[in-house]
Amino acid sequence: MHIIKAYFVTLGLHFLWTVCVGIILYASGAHFSQHVASTSEFTNSLFLIPFCAVAEEMLFRWLPFLVFFALLGFASRFVEISNRTRTYGILTVVALTSIIFGYVHGNIFNIFLQGVSGAIFCAFYIRALIKTRAKGRKDKYQLIPLASSSTYHMLANTLLIIL
Repeated sequence: MHIIKAYFVTLGLHFLWTVCVGIILYASGAHFSQHVASTSEFTNSLFLIPFCAVAEEMLFRWLPFLVFFALLGFASRFVEISNRTRTYGILTVVALTSIIFGYVHGNIFNIFLQGVSGAIFCAFYIRALIKTRAKGRKDKYQLIPLASSSTYHMLANTLLIIL
């Protein structure tokens, strides 16, 4: 699937999830809080949308995966690590960072919105990482996946704020 098509298909599904779950949680009486920034701050500054997206991607995707793969590389010097262990490790990192990402955006209810969004951003990050490595590129610092997930994050934030 071409990357542009993947962006827009996933963006549509992401928007649909956010709207549907948001309506369900709001109707059930869930109170959301936004510790990071209010919507009015986003609309007052076009610079803030890309800055926040890149900063969040660096903090919640890039840094955890950079540390995870560094630890994996270090551990592989001493013991053989199976593909199953790598997969479970990646899924653990995705789950933990997504839950933390959602909770940091407000409270426990935000995990259902921003936490799932964080998992989608992680999927984009991992997809770009796999594609980069499949092409034989050695992106030691994982800058291509960071750019891919940051771009998607900026598009998602912009779409949700505009609508």
